[in-house]
Amino acid sequence: MKKFILILAAAMGLALAASAQPKAVGVRFGWGAELDYQHYLGGENFLEGSLGLGSFKNSYFSAVATYNFMIARPDWTPRGNWGFYAGPGAGVIFTNDFAAGGVVGLAGLEYTFWFPLQLSFDIRPALMIGGDGIVTNGILNFGLGIRYAF
Repeated sequence: MKKFILILAAAMGLALAASAQPKAVGVRFGWGAELDYQHYLGGENFLEGSLGLGSFKNSYFSAVATYNFMIARPDWTPRGNWGFYAGPGAGVIFTNDFAAGGVVGLAGLEYTFWFPLQLSFDIRPALMIGGDGIVTNGILNFGLGIRYAF
């Protein structure tokens, strides 16, 4: 019974800590459209995950996750927050012809308004290795993100 109470208390503590962190959910437009989720980890660093559909050689499905470091928060406007971020990650892509996986990087600029809207512009270079060898199309993927920040 003591173990059960301890496990229950730990689970509730983790759930409370996770719900207290800022998050953002929305879409990212690059080579295709992606559902995008950001989860801040206590400080200014955050995890970002994207699930996408698009036309990369053929129709495709992709999943990418990155760990981003907030590099700078310039004070350019009296309201809202700017941020420069960059980080490493991993991704997979599935097309009609092959599947590939590899490393990705992400570097971007975001603006979070004083109301719950976040806009971002980023570049996400990728090096994918799959059935056709090294995949080079889409190695520089520019994107525009629109998210609801909460």
